[in-house]
Amino acid sequence: MGKLRTIIAALLLTSAALQVSAKEKGKPVVKPAEKTDETGPKRNTAIKLNLYSLMVNATTELSIQQSFNGNMAAQLALSYQFRPDKDYDTDYKEFTFTPEYRFYFDEAKTAPSGIYLAPYVRYLHTVGTVKGAMARSYSKTSETLYGGGFAMGYQYVRSNGLTFDAFMGAGRVGGSMVVKSPAGENKYNKKFFGEMRFGISVGYAF
Repeated sequence: MGKLRTIIAALLLTSAALQVSAKEKGKPVVKPAEKTDETGPKRNTAIKLNLYSLMVNATTELSIQQSFNGNMAAQLALSYQFRPDKDYDTDYKEFTFTPEYRFYFDEAKTAPSGIYLAPYVRYLHTVGTVKGAMARSYSKTSETLYGGGFAMGYQYVRSNGLTFDAFMGAGRVGGSMVVKSPAGENKYNKKFFGEMRFGISVGYAF
């Protein structure tokens, strides 16, 4: 009688185990969630407008930045300024070309962000057109300057791509100036002198 009870108990336990196994096989397999990058997509390119130069110097400066590694990027800035001078009855137009290479101190996951140091080179070309009575003495001046320096700043890129960039820099430029007049053309050398750069830019990184 005791053996029969033992056999019945074993059969009941086996049946229960088979039922649990069948239920487990019928359940869908749940895979572990894949890890996602919470910082957003990698943003290697940024286009920015310098609001400081626009408001203070009436200069339109656009820049494009391309990152190569997490903490290195190259940037090219182009600017244009139209400046009338009523005292000398002259209109000045200035074009500036400034490439730079940026080294960021912190390697970001989504885009270059944080404090950076940027050596740069600079090319400036200014043309002054004389009008009215002053044109009798000279009609046009053109100035070509080149040089370089270092800039330091801070850039912040939000997860949606909105970019803020503030910087200041110092360097030296020099070159030549050409003055045209009815009597002919004269060329003068300009010694290298110090210049400062400032900027507060906003843009979008993608």
